Amino acid sequence: MRRLTAPASSPKFWRTTWSGLVCWLAIKEPTFCRQALDRYRGGHWIHVRSTCLSRPKTPEVQHSRIALQALKSILARLVFYAFAAVQGLFIMPLLRLAWPIFAVKVVCVPGNRVGHLAHDPGSVLLKRNAEGRNTWYVISTPPVANTYIRDVYARDMTFIEGKRLNELIQFTVPVMKFWGMYQEPPYTLNVYSTYSSGARTLAFPKELEQEGAAQLARQGIQEHAWLVAFHARERQYFLKHFPDTDLSRHDFRDADITSYLKAAEHIASLGGYALRMGTRDAIPLPTGRHCNVIDYATTFSSQLLDFYICTKSRFILANTSGLYAIGTVAGVPVAAANMVPLFTIPITPKDLFIPKLLKRKGEDRYLTFREIAGMGAGDFYDVRQYEEFGLEVIDNTEDEILDLCIEMLDRLDGVAPPDADRDRQLAFRQFVIQHHPEMRNTGDISYRFLARHPYLLK
Repeated sequence: MRRLTAPASSPKFWRTTWSGLVCWLAIKEPTFCRQALDRYRGGHWIHVRSTCLSRPKTPEVQHSRIALQALKSILARLVFYAFAAVQGLFIMPLLRLAWPIFAVKVVCVPGNRVGHLAHDPGSVLLKRNAEGRNTWYVISTPPVANTYIRDVYARDMTFIEGKRLNELIQFTVPVMKFWGMYQEPPYTLNVYSTYSSGARTLAFPKELEQEGAAQLARQGIQEHAWLVAFHARERQYFLKHFPDTDLSRHDFRDADITSYLKAAEHIASLGGYALRMGTRDAIPLPTGRHCNVIDYATTFSSQLLDFYICTKSRFILANTSGLYAIGTVAGVPVAAANMVPLFTIPITPKDLFIPKLLKRKGEDRYLTFREIAGMGAGDFYDVRQYEEFGLEVIDNTEDEILDLCIEMLDRLDGVAPPDADRDRQLAFRQFVIQHHPEMRNTGDISYRFLARHPYLLK
């Protein structure tokens, strides 16, 4: 956070002792005062990443608003500390006494992200079933991305949902850890060991089956039709749902949805329906496409159908975005394109993927997998890391994504790859295990992709 400096032209701000003190105290704790204040310019206090304050007409109005917001921040902080004290001195000891009979553990989950909402509670459910003891898990989350997924998991655990309440609970995590009553989601600790067995933790509710089928039927998609959900990570989703969070460091993971259309057209040519998933604010698909390639996201999307389509698809054609996690925990195969970094691999053995390629800026040659791993780029999750090494991230082409789609359809029909191609897939798996031993039972890299780029394994 930048240092707050007062202009010489407005000394009254700092002469107002209470407002100056309140602002100083709040700015000392950025967790609860999220305004990133800049220096005084042109008669206004400039601030960024803030939706609670509008630009004032005069500095005095802004000073008052800053002071009020800061006072609220201090009061919130006092409430947080008071709750932590009550929790540590009374609530946790009482709950701990009941452990021989009934144990309670709290798990904080970013359920406002659909991938975490699908994966994290599911991993907790698997852990509880494996423990064989009477432990009740309480999930704390911001407002969830999909209420239908939450309701399925809520049959086996309790959800505490709310932005401020979740912040309060997260603040007391150290207290809960001290008493042994906090649990990190097992998915976060080791995603591959959690789900690589193909265990299913999520299914579309039977009582909503007719409603889901009826909603698709109203769009001309009959119940007997086979579906493929396809999706690409796009900025529009994050700009809409997380306007105050700078996620530009992950922009290298984005992809162009139009590069998936050739695969979608192939699905449509076989009689299937390819439904583009995403947010209502996404850029619409171009016109002139096959009638079975449907821009579901921008036309009739809903939380119910998001859940229904993902669980009823023959497979999900996706990328690094969390939407495919619904398929993973529901037993639906995933064909993931544009995966990056290299060691981000779909979780279950039934999955397929193709990675984005890397090359040094100013060069035409793609880096081999060993070169990528050698410089650590197989685990680069921040765009600044790629910039530091002078690397350019190259998206998959529409033909590569089409190959991935064809290969997944062949796999679902029981068509095995040629022996030489299977050997290359296994060689890549051994290469991955050398760097990440926990990735023994993940999805396969597309053999068609390796055939296009045989030098990658050198």
